Amino acid sequence: MRAKSPRPGRSAPDLRLWYERHPMALEAVRRIASEHASSLVVRIDGDQGVVLEGKLRYAPMVDGGTPEFVRVEVVLSPHHPAGEPSSFDADSRFPKVTKFHKFPGSDRLCLWLPPESEWRDDDESLRTYLDQLVVHVHRQLLCEADPTHKWPAEERAHTYAGAYSELLVEALGSFELAERFVGRWRKAEMPTRNEWCPCGSGKKWKRCHLEEIEAFERRCGRNELRAAYRQRLAGKREAS
Repeated sequence: MRAKSPRPGRSAPDLRLWYERHPMALEAVRRIASEHASSLVVRIDGDQGVVLEGKLRYAPMVDGGTPEFVRVEVVLSPHHPAGEPSSFDADSRFPKVTKFHKFPGSDRLCLWLPPESEWRDDDESLRTYLDQLVVHVHRQLLCEADPTHKWPAEERAHTYAGAYSELLVEALGSFELAERFVGRWRKAEMPTRNEWCPCGSGKKWKRCHLEEIEAFERRCGRNELRAAYRQRLAGKREAS
């Protein structure tokens, strides 16, 4: 079967990869990687796309010891710079557990919760990301050295639902109030504009918390909230 031709007046979609369409963006990646203290090497992988790889070097943690080296891989988004990269502990230096801020069973690192990401749609965001990666891996080393494996910084809950709940409590000011709204994503309980607000104030939804909840959804993503809370509900059902 022959491929359909584009409609008259419409051009064919550009199927080239981002670095083929925007060679200057790839040059910016190479420049930032070469200027960064970690001196990561840029390579193009047929399956992963553009990858930055190399060893992050740290000072000895004990006087007279040898420096710590941690090899990482930073896989740029297929939509770079519109999407942020994914980073991996390339040699499985740290356990594949959330205590070390990895996705469960994976060597992929979780540097920050998406709504709190410092990534912006520009080339220079990569420099900030690499700086944050250095800090993150250093914290992993400290966590490893601590007999209790305590993470040496503030941290979010180790599930998306838990982390989003923390953000919701911060946005609304109390845990009790936040719990009244999670049904919106967990069970699709969505009042109409003229129904009573779930907070119990006796005011209509449109004149009470509607704007705050919609702002929270814009920040976190409605689909992401639904996926996180429904996965949590499914997990509870399986456990029971």
